[in-house]
Amino acid sequence: MAKKRTLKLLSIVCAAVFFTGACGSGGGDASSDPSGSQQESKTEGTASGQAEETPSEEASESASNDQAADNGGLITITTVVSLSDAMQQYIGVKDDVQTNNSWYNGYEKDLGIHVENLWSVPGSQYQDKLNAQISAGDIPDVCSVSSAQLKTLVDNGMVMDLNDLFEQYASDFTKEMMKADEYTALNQCRMNGGLYALPNVSGNHDAVPLMWIRRDWMEKLNKTAPTTLAELEDLAQAFVTQDPDGNGENDTYGIAFSSDIYGNGLCDMTGIFEMFGAHTGWVEKDGKAAFGLIQPEVKEALTAANRWYQSGILDKEFIAKDSSKVAEDIVAGKVGITFGQHWTAFWPFPDAKNLNPEADWIPYPIPGLDSDLPQVMVGGSAGGFYVVSIDCEHPEAIIQLYNYYYQKDCALSPDYDSTYHTTSSTAMEHPEWAFDWAVVKSFYPQQNLYIYRGVKAYLDGDQTQLENSWVSDNAGQVESYINDPENNPSYYASYIWSGPEGAFSVVDSYEQNNQRLLNLYTLGSTEGMASYSVILDQLIQENFTKMITGDVSLDTFDDFAAQWTSLGGEQITQEVNQAIGR
Repeated sequence: MAKKRTLKLLSIVCAAVFFTGACGSGGGDASSDPSGSQQESKTEGTASGQAEETPSEEASESASNDQAADNGGLITITTVVSLSDAMQQYIGVKDDVQTNNSWYNGYEKDLGIHVENLWSVPGSQYQDKLNAQISAGDIPDVCSVSSAQLKTLVDNGMVMDLNDLFEQYASDFTKEMMKADEYTALNQCRMNGGLYALPNVSGNHDAVPLMWIRRDWMEKLNKTAPTTLAELEDLAQAFVTQDPDGNGENDTYGIAFSSDIYGNGLCDMTGIFEMFGAHTGWVEKDGKAAFGLIQPEVKEALTAANRWYQSGILDKEFIAKDSSKVAEDIVAGKVGITFGQHWTAFWPFPDAKNLNPEADWIPYPIPGLDSDLPQVMVGGSAGGFYVVSIDCEHPEAIIQLYNYYYQKDCALSPDYDSTYHTTSSTAMEHPEWAFDWAVVKSFYPQQNLYIYRGVKAYLDGDQTQLENSWVSDNAGQVESYINDPENNPSYYASYIWSGPEGAFSVVDSYEQNNQRLLNLYTLGSTEGMASYSVILDQLIQENFTKMITGDVSLDTFDDFAAQWTSLGGEQITQEVNQAIGR
C-alpha cells in the first residue's frame, strides 16, 4: 500500500508537446542494450539517494503474508483508472466489467495477482485527480503518468528504480519488443541513470504528417496530387475558385488549419513546416541541439501561410476554430486539403464519407519545395509511462503484468489470445475482452506498419499473412471495401488506414525513401521545460497566428525568436544539450 509523504515540489506543470514527445531525462544511448546496465536498484531510497523510512524486513514480510492470506494467496496490486469513452460504453453494457474482464481474471488465474482499483474517473478528469494524489504524496502501486508527472515523482523519491527488476523479471519476448525500436522507448524512461518507468510503447513511425486530399474534387478538376509547393498552391487555389463541390457558390477553401497551429495531429502546420525544412522538435545546428520552431525556415513557412490567408486558401476564421470545429468543415464538405496523422483515417474522414458518399479523402506524402523529398521528424516511441510506487511491496508483479500484456495482446506472441483484444465487431458483445482493461499496456513499436505490409502482401496473393490476427482483421475489411465499397461503407476507415493507398502506405514511403529525421531530444521534461513551457507555448501560438493573419509583420520573426530565448528557451536549450552530451 502507498504511504502519504510530503513533496519537495508540489507544482506539476505539463511540458508542451513542442519540447518533447516523451519521457525520461538523462541518459542512455538509444541504441544500447538496457540489459547491459549495471545501475544499482534504489528501491529503498529516493532518486537522490537519500534514504526513506521503511518498515523492517520482518514487518514487510508479515504484512505481505497477511495481505496474501486475505486474498486467497493472491498478491494485491493497487492502481487507478482513466476511463476512455469506449470503456464507459463497455460499463454500460456490463456493469462489473472493470474488475470482471479477461485481464483481471487472467492476472489472478495465471499470475496470482489481484488488482484493486482505488478509483476510476473519465479520462478528462484523470490528470487533475492524479495530480492531487501526487501533491498529497499518495500514489497507488502502479499508475500511468505523463513525462512531467514522472519527473516530479522521481525528484521527490516517490517511485522505484526498475533497472535490476526489469533485467531480472522481464521476459525474453518483452525484451525483444524493447529492442524492436532500438530501446528508444525504454531509454525515454531513464533519469539520473535509473529506469523509473515502464514505457507504453506506441512506436515512433506513426506520428508523422500526411497530406489528406479530397480526391474526388481533385479528379473533377483534372488535377493530380501535388509533389511540390507550387503544385500544392495551384490545387488549393483551384479548390477555392473552381467550385469543386458543384453547388454554384463560392463557399469552399483550400487548406484547413486549426487554431492550435501545431502539435495536435489534425489540421495543424506540422506538415507545412516540414515542407520548408522546419521541424517542431530539436534539430542539429552547428553541432548542437537547437529548437526547431525558432529557425529561419519557420519564417518561410509562415510567409507561405500568410499568402494563403490573404488569397482565401485558408479559412479566414481559422483562429477561432479548434480541431473539432475544423473537423466539422471537413465533414460538411467545405475544404479540400488538410494535414494530419494516420489516426485521422478513423475521424473525421469517415464521417465526411457517411454524409456524402462521394467524399473521397486519400492520404499522400507531404510535398517538397521542389523535386527534393522533405524530411519528417519522428520522436520517442513511448506514448505514456507506468511508474511503480516506492512503497509497492511486490514491484516484480508490475513487470509480470507488463510481460502478460505482450504475451496476450501482441499478435507476434506464440501465446496471443483474441479474448484479450476485442475488435469493433465484438466490442459490445464481449466488452470484457477489450485490451483497455489491462493495468499496463504496451505495443510492438512497428505494429501499424507491420499490419499495412501484411495487408499489402495478402492482397498481392500471400495467403499466409492471414495467419496473423492483426493482419487478418484488417485484410478482410480492406478487401471487402475494395470489392464492394457501396455495400461496405463501414470499412472505408480501414481502407484509408491500412489499405494499399492508405495512411501507412505513406508512412512506409517515408521509411523506404529515408525521409525520417530523429528528434535529437526524446527524453523527458527538464527543469526549464517544467518552469517555462506554458509561457513559451503561448508565445509561439500567439506570434505565429498573428504572422499568418498579418496582424504583425513577418519581419518580427527574429524578435520573436530572441524573446523565446530570453523567456526560458536559453536555459532549456542548455539543459537539452547537456542531457544528450552535446
